Amino acid sequence: MTDLGSGPGAVFTPADRALLALFDTAVDRLLGPRTDDGRGSLLVVAGPVGSGRTAALGDCTVRAGGRGAVTLTTRCHPVDREVPGAVVRSLLGPRGAGTGVAGPTGRPEAELADLLTGRPGVLVVDDAEHCDDLSAGWLADLVDPGARLPVVVLLGVLGNGASGLPDPLAARAEVVHVLEPLEPVRVDAVVRARWGREVGDGVLAAVREVTGGNPLLLAGLLDLPDPPDPAQVRRAGSPRLRLRLDDALRRSSRDVGELLATVAVLGEHATPQRCAALVPAAGADLAAARRDAVAAGLLVDGAAPRLRHPLVGPAALAVLDPQERRRLRLDAAALLAESGEPSAAADVLHDVAGTLPDDMVAVLCDAAERSLRQDAPDIAARHLQRALLAHPTAARRAEVLARLAVVERGLHPGRARLRAVQAVPLLQGLRERAAALCDAGALGLHLDPAPSVALLRRTAAEVAGVEDPDDDLRDLGLRLQARVHQLDGLGAAGVARNVARLRELTRGGEPPLGTAGERERTAVLVHSAAVAGALPAAQVAELARRILDADPTASAHVHTPTAAVIPCLCMSEATSGLPAVLTTASATPGIAPVTAAVLQAEYAAVLVCGNRPDEGGELSRTAYRELVARAPGTALAATLLVPLFTAVHDPDLARRVVADTDALPEVPDDVVAGTAMLRAQVAVADGLPADALRLSLEAGREFDRIGWVDAPQPWRSWAIELRRRVGDVGGARELSARELALARAWGAPARLGRALRTAGELESGTAAVALLREAVEVLRQSSDRAEGRRAALALRRRTAGPVPVPPEDACGPSRLAGRPADRRHGLTPREYRTAELAAGGRTNPEIATALGTSVRGVEKHLTRIYRKLGVAGRPALGRMWEEGSDLHR
Repeated sequence: MTDLGSGPGAVFTPADRALLALFDTAVDRLLGPRTDDGRGSLLVVAGPVGSGRTAALGDCTVRAGGRGAVTLTTRCHPVDREVPGAVVRSLLGPRGAGTGVAGPTGRPEAELADLLTGRPGVLVVDDAEHCDDLSAGWLADLVDPGARLPVVVLLGVLGNGASGLPDPLAARAEVVHVLEPLEPVRVDAVVRARWGREVGDGVLAAVREVTGGNPLLLAGLLDLPDPPDPAQVRRAGSPRLRLRLDDALRRSSRDVGELLATVAVLGEHATPQRCAALVPAAGADLAAARRDAVAAGLLVDGAAPRLRHPLVGPAALAVLDPQERRRLRLDAAALLAESGEPSAAADVLHDVAGTLPDDMVAVLCDAAERSLRQDAPDIAARHLQRALLAHPTAARRAEVLARLAVVERGLHPGRARLRAVQAVPLLQGLRERAAALCDAGALGLHLDPAPSVALLRRTAAEVAGVEDPDDDLRDLGLRLQARVHQLDGLGAAGVARNVARLRELTRGGEPPLGTAGERERTAVLVHSAAVAGALPAAQVAELARRILDADPTASAHVHTPTAAVIPCLCMSEATSGLPAVLTTASATPGIAPVTAAVLQAEYAAVLVCGNRPDEGGELSRTAYRELVARAPGTALAATLLVPLFTAVHDPDLARRVVADTDALPEVPDDVVAGTAMLRAQVAVADGLPADALRLSLEAGREFDRIGWVDAPQPWRSWAIELRRRVGDVGGARELSARELALARAWGAPARLGRALRTAGELESGTAAVALLREAVEVLRQSSDRAEGRRAALALRRRTAGPVPVPPEDACGPSRLAGRPADRRHGLTPREYRTAELAAGGRTNPEIATALGTSVRGVEKHLTRIYRKLGVAGRPALGRMWEEGSDLHR
């Protein structure tokens, strides 16, 4: 009896066909020979919202009109109950308006007889439960044996029977026909007819669950253009369905509407007791409202009230005026909070517009703390953000801002410190202001706007000026100083001051590391000493290890200056044990996305420094994507990962990172230098060694300008290789001498061995042999087996005697694992030919033409070749060919 997209009456149940048969029988009795009593018929069609009741009445009306009967139709509204005779006047139109049905002398049956003119009549009244009493009595009288009018009265009722009708109509009902829901097999057939036979069982089960066979709910789902998945089915609706539900709710009683709105606000926390506490109706009235709502198909019958469809809630709430909705939600939140469910109360408060009372702000803060304990920082941040929008008092606002800064530092670091900056003017005590700035985190601190940085420096100076501070304030002061040192570490003068301060602290022995402030300060100062080349690698590693031992790394370390010890240990080639430490930190329950991404970046750095570039490169790409997504428009991702990407040798990745960085409004100096090296990497891949050399030297000048003499990125090694490639041997020797001096002072075996090997390759005679022998000896202490092999091969080429060469499978666990160690170093024939052409000076486009492939394909081949051979790029590849290595024997 319902239109589901293929015409009126397209979907029938057997019960619907029975209704048509009953109606036809009643009409047949009017059209046949008249009996002495002349008795008419009163039929009732009942069903919940969307059951097809109105469509069934329409079908009957059409059938009656087609057989010559006069049809009069109307639909009742709740206000009709209060207007005597309203339904009669609506049925009879202008004739009924003057009948005086509200008075004792009214004779509407005479007017009806005139309308019928001897023909049978069918009077159709939908939503008859709202019929006024006077009209109900008149309609009942029409089918009384004494009325002798040939009429069928057909009533539509919302519910599961005639119990909702006024008494006269309920008493005279000859037939009460309840429309049944569609059977599951019929629901499945309709769904498959709409979306095809391939619709899965999961979707069919979800449709049956959500609709319960209700034609209207089913039609709402069929409005979706494409086959949904089960989750979409459970939350889907349509404008048509929403309009129909809105209309049904506006025609329902006040008690039903308030009950449904209450259930919508309470959601899964709705119970009969809570509904009774919130709905103005009480006792038997509430029970009756629940029965009516179930009968109307708007509420699921069960121990706990549940809405039949998600759209019922918005429809019920729309009936209330804004103030009623607000009051209902506030009362529900208070009730849930008193019941020990602050999280549920907070969810309700998110739907309350505008300001909130202070006690509700407290509920949101309580819910945020509970979410944190349940490892859900994103939900905690959402609750605190709503608390801010509630316009709390200044003291409460400061508290919320400070707490939100801590929560958001693992979600949006820059935003977190902005919260702290907003909180500081509202906080009364210096201790509270210092703590707020420290707790907001130090990740990406140098990316903050100038006013935020100025506030940090001012507060640090204010704490430092306090005479005889207590231990707590003193440590907060040290933590603020660490952040100031961190900011200063991106400039030559600041680096020099940091190094001088570290020397002061270590003059009498080891620096103090007993408190968080002392560890944070020392970590930053040690990092400055490392990049400035002011301490040897062994001493840097020892200090960094002591900091870690005093404060074992947990996930929160990424938000403090102590995170500086990770790059220090990587530069020092002292990463033993770090993978286990970082893995443990990453396993922290409820770890926030930014925190997790930074830990991934740290772990990737450890892998790359441990001669596992493939694994480290993949992990660093994942971390980069997450950080770009979480801190858009900032250089946070580039700051943390550009140093790694220079070691990964992936031209496609380098291009993407350079493009991302170029689009940023502001880029720190160390990132400017690092991206210059990535540009050089791209130029090498494109066969442009002169451009690559220029870019490498630019990177070096930028590093020198900020005081990073021993920068984490090996720009000198690149420039040496490139100068040799373009024929500038003198310039290469000059750079090599500088790099060797710095590497000897630093003392880390991989860097020193590489510098010795490079210097030896640039020299000749006994000097070359001595340097290469030393390189081989030094690299035996390093995990960089690929560099050790290169040094051994270089020495073998310079001497007549045998030189032990490390086997290829010792060149790193991931680089060469699983490939045969043949005389071509595991290169495929295609890769070998690509390497040969590149070493011969061909550009990537020329190689692509020669091999019949794309430029992108050449780049990918070269990336794999560099990894397999353990060379830094095209210049080193060309030199390997020129010097007659065993690669192409």
